[in-house]
Amino acid sequence: MEQPSTKSKLCLECDTVKPLSAFSPYNRKISHKYASCLECSNAKSRLKYASNPEITKMNVKKRRALNPTRVWSYQSYSSHKRKYQIDFTLAWLESVALASPTCAYCGITLDYNPSHISDFDHRATLDRLNNESILTKSNVKIVCHRCNNAKSNRTLAEYLLHCDAVLTHLSESIHF
Repeated sequence: MEQPSTKSKLCLECDTVKPLSAFSPYNRKISHKYASCLECSNAKSRLKYASNPEITKMNVKKRRALNPTRVWSYQSYSSHKRKYQIDFTLAWLESVALASPTCAYCGITLDYNPSHISDFDHRATLDRLNNESILTKSNVKIVCHRCNNAKSNRTLAEYLLHCDAVLTHLSESIHF
């Protein structure tokens, strides 16, 4: 059997020496890797799911219900990654989501649970402040769907001017 080097590792499932890139990081640390390679881990997961799909689906639903900000962060990160270059990590987005219980613009309590359809306007969304194609830590805020939709493709300054114009118009047109 071939001995693993510093750039390779022995998979305990298939008993094969593979490059470190063939193993998932353990506990989000690059230097720590799982004992099984990705191929063996995936095969094991597929077998477990095939033997009991209902229990697996139920466990996934439980995990999602217990971690709505993690689910929201992953879904938001994934959907934005398809369209934009992202200059922050998923872990950073999740930490911001945990620290942002209210909309950055209107202050309403955000709903991070994607399965709640009734409070669509209170659903959390990721807003690009100046609509650049690169998302950075300083260029995003977590806001409610209503505010994000109202802001549309305006910059933050343009959106605030628009809100001021709406307020001025309404205060002039409503007579008490």
